[in-house]
Amino acid sequence: LDVHFPPRAKKVGNALAWAVSTLAGVVSGGACLAWAEKAEAFGDFEDELASGLTLYQRKRDTSHHLIRGFLSKEGGLEAMRYYYDKDNTSFVVCVVEVGDHVCGWPGVAHGGFTAALLDEVTGATCWLTSGGVGGFTANLTVDYRAPVYLPGKLVIKSRLVHQERRKQYMKAVIEDGEGKVFCEAKALYILRKQNWLNSLWSKWFAGPVID
Repeated sequence: LDVHFPPRAKKVGNALAWAVSTLAGVVSGGACLAWAEKAEAFGDFEDELASGLTLYQRKRDTSHHLIRGFLSKEGGLEAMRYYYDKDNTSFVVCVVEVGDHVCGWPGVAHGGFTAALLDEVTGATCWLTSGGVGGFTANLTVDYRAPVYLPGKLVIKSRLVHQERRKQYMKAVIEDGEGKVFCEAKALYILRKQNWLNSLWSKWFAGPVID
């Protein structure tokens, strides 16, 4: 069935559909996140992050989401923890624990998977720096420096470099936590146009959260 809506009606319908799906995820608990001021002791580089930054712990999302849903399972993306500074929201640090079921060559992470991680974390930075407005990836350029051997624990650092109206320019890197760089990325995000519905959501519900 091919149904055509007037442009304005289509925009309102899309906004309502987005709001309903988001609220459904929050109510069901699938897309909810658990806050924690202090993380557990990890016995590695993450202890320093946890001691100085706020932890934003993701739960698995069993709905449509690629990262939090399909890939978040044993052998894939087994854990994902975000850290950020409440006083400086221009950067995000994400620690992931990855299994060996997302490889290209045996034991080596698929380049598309690492690119997806970079896209996810720069997107989280966009969401945080925009106060919950969020945006869409317009460009993502990845330079691969070294193979990522799996299973393993990785740290992804992302920061907002520059903003021009609705354009946000990001830089990100994937490291091993000890300074070894696996890949670097530059990204351009376009912030969503604000209408009354998503403006209300950003102001009263979203806040400075990562999605």
